[in-house]
Amino acid sequence: MHDRGKWSDSGYHAIVTIDGVKDAFIGSSWPNPFKPSNPTIKLDKYAGAICSGTYIYQYSYKAHNGDIGFNLRTENGIFNGNIPTINANPNQNNQLIATNIDIHSGSKPNWRGSLGCITINPYYANDFFANFNEGEQGLFILERDYEEVS
Repeated sequence: MHDRGKWSDSGYHAIVTIDGVKDAFIGSSWPNPFKPSNPTIKLDKYAGAICSGTYIYQYSYKAHNGDIGFNLRTENGIFNGNIPTINANPNQNNQLIATNIDIHSGSKPNWRGSLGCITINPYYANDFFANFNEGEQGLFILERDYEEVS
């Protein structure tokens, strides 16, 4: 995944490719730009954004709240364990971590629906996830043009 957008940008600005698949997909590596129940709480005051890097994924039909997706972990970590963030995460006592980070379908074409997870634009989600099998593991590589709260 290569994200060209900023956290404050609405919608999806990442190109998502799968090794060996000719199609590309659209997604986002950023949480929502603001808290849905209180839009005055924005960016790093609302959520933690995971760091660029290489993670291990595991696909499951029930990975994200009972829906299809991937659980992520660091190379030496556990699935649903600590993933490093670029900011002090208000949901983790301002530590530089996030937990329960998944890759899942976004909520709407213009709303990511993420508290820290990676999302795939819902228009592309079914085609994207159709490339994987239950229990499959592999590498997820996240690159960004902007690696700061902006």
